[in-house]
Amino acid sequence: MSTATTNIGLEKKTSKELAEKLNVLLAAYQVFYMNVRGFHWNIRGDKFFTLHVKFEELYTDALVKIDEMAERILTLGFTPAHAFSD
Repeated sequence: MSTATTNIGLEKKTSKELAEKLNVLLAAYQVFYMNVRGFHWNIRGDKFFTLHVKFEELYTDALVKIDEMAERILTLGFTPAHAFSD
């Protein structure tokens, strides 16, 4: 019995399972990104300058990770979730 594999050497079933889990993580990171971006926009008080910069670092890093996850899902042969209907 032969096992179907993807172009990166993983079994298709394994690739699908990984892509599904990565899509869940991708959605969570999208929400995290928007929340941190909101904190960045709305910070007030005497720690404004310190926190404003930190939140910018956080959302910038999250955006890089979002892109990496989406590209990994594509590499597995699946489509990254990108709409509310997903």
